[in-house]
Amino acid sequence: MSKLYCIGELLIDFKPDTGEMTFKGNAGGAPANVCVQATKLGQEGVYLTQVGKDVFGDYLIDVLRDCGVDTSHILQTDAHSTSLSFVSLNKYGDSTYSFYRRNAPDLYFPKNSFNDITFEAGDVFEFGSVSLATAASADIHLDLIQKARASRAIVAFDPNLRPDLWSDRYKMLVTVKKFAQYADIVKLSSGEWQDLSFSPSRGFRREEPYPEFFGLNTKALLVTYGRYGAKVYLRGGKVFECRGYKGAAVDTTGAGDSFFGAFLSGMMDAGADIRNLASLPYQDTLDFACKAGAYTCTGYGAIPAMGNREAILETIREA
Repeated sequence: MSKLYCIGELLIDFKPDTGEMTFKGNAGGAPANVCVQATKLGQEGVYLTQVGKDVFGDYLIDVLRDCGVDTSHILQTDAHSTSLSFVSLNKYGDSTYSFYRRNAPDLYFPKNSFNDITFEAGDVFEFGSVSLATAASADIHLDLIQKARASRAIVAFDPNLRPDLWSDRYKMLVTVKKFAQYADIVKLSSGEWQDLSFSPSRGFRREEPYPEFFGLNTKALLVTYGRYGAKVYLRGGKVFECRGYKGAAVDTTGAGDSFFGAFLSGMMDAGADIRNLASLPYQDTLDFACKAGAYTCTGYGAIPAMGNREAILETIREA
């Protein structure tokens, strides 16, 4: 069975609870959310990261393990504290974040971390951009990407732009564009592709986001539009579209990650291989991924709100 390997941040999202200055914490971090959603849909998920050797780090490892994720490659360190995030919601359930992750553990992987990871053809390696902000972590990512590509595993990238977690916005954009070139599958929100297409001479581009987003290796580009669904653009110009599904949204935290986890899971169920990415059942895969994202919005806290296949199909029916 193919495996999904995800690498990146792992943190606790604190949200307002009953009472003044009272918060409830849930495990979070975009690649971790992707990994959990795919695991809940039957994939074998493996998470790679580093957390603090503290009560928060222990809690996060336990949560992922309880969700069925292989946590044997999560490192712990005394040198850095586990990252925290405080989340606020507006009346539509949309999230804004305040991060506490200065000198975060996932920015300072020890040299030669994850050297024991081996990929096979058909495996998927997924990552984001938050943990690319230091050279030490970016180098570890690049080593794993090169190892994945050499093994004919699929490389998937969801930048999940967080400018406030970078010291330099320009560096963030340059880094994201660089790493997008290595990916077979790239996922962006509609706002992200506009940010990444900006240039001083032409401003923001408003037209459909290709061909400049198709890097050297990119076969498929996913663009999400929140409650309005998503599109898949294939190299060569073919486009698939889902206009979204209705749900009683109370919290959008992790919805895009749930979408991507379900999309990658659908690809894996269809026998995705680096050689057949142009001929997968993208419409069905996209439709279900949109349902998964909509389902996650019906509960609080991303990971606790994610569903298995039966729950998603039973709850989300109306387009």
